[in-house]
Amino acid sequence: MSITQLFSPASVAIVGVSGKDATFQVGGRAVLEHLVRHGFKGRIDMITRAPITLHGITSVTSLADLSTVPECVVLSIPAAQVPDTVQQALDLGVRAFVTISAGFSESGPEGASLQQRLVEMLRSHDAVMLGPNTTGLINFGRDTALSSTSRLATHNAPKGNIGVVVQSGALGSLLMDVAEREQIGMSYLISTGNEAVTDTADCVDFLIDDPDTHGIALYVEAFRHPEKIVAAARRAFAAGKPIAVYKAGRSDTGAA
Repeated sequence: MSITQLFSPASVAIVGVSGKDATFQVGGRAVLEHLVRHGFKGRIDMITRAPITLHGITSVTSLADLSTVPECVVLSIPAAQVPDTVQQALDLGVRAFVTISAGFSESGPEGASLQQRLVEMLRSHDAVMLGPNTTGLINFGRDTALSSTSRLATHNAPKGNIGVVVQSGALGSLLMDVAEREQIGMSYLISTGNEAVTDTADCVDFLIDDPDTHGIALYVEAFRHPEKIVAAARRAFAAGKPIAVYKAGRSDTGAA
């Protein structure tokens, strides 16, 4: 259930939304704009420092002030604030998170310690998280643009049956352009970020069971849990869903 609420939520709460207008938004404000622009049909809530109103949605200043518990929480706040906010959401019953915030294992020992704290909290509640340090995901079949990538402000790829998982948010944005230009339909585009809890293999497992996905494409820098991806590949083979893997970092330049 948690993984479904992550990849196909019926309701979303975004923590950290700027009230300032800009040509291209970033972070939580970008996620809000993309959800609205691409026709998300579920409930959207916002949590901000002070109440604001955008697209007819008035924010609250705490998750505890929400009238209903969201299926998925998107976090776009300073890294140091993420653990306490996640704990608050877990106490409310939230079990799915997308953490756009950076400043975790990719930033050094202090960030790695912060990320490990997150891992322990989430696993103790059987919760899932995309990221941290992710651009998010797009569920094309359900018009769920739960992503901060700026391409979504002006473009969209066609709906289709290829599930794409990338370990690079920038490459995911580029693939949006390619898919639109070549009219290659995708079912999902998922950027895994730091893979603190939910990794590439977990995403593949979900896509194997997704009826809208007929094939899976991966951009991989490293498999964090090789045994999990092998098990997932065997499941995909048995289900008749091919996996194409582009492995980066094979040359000296790529590794650097």
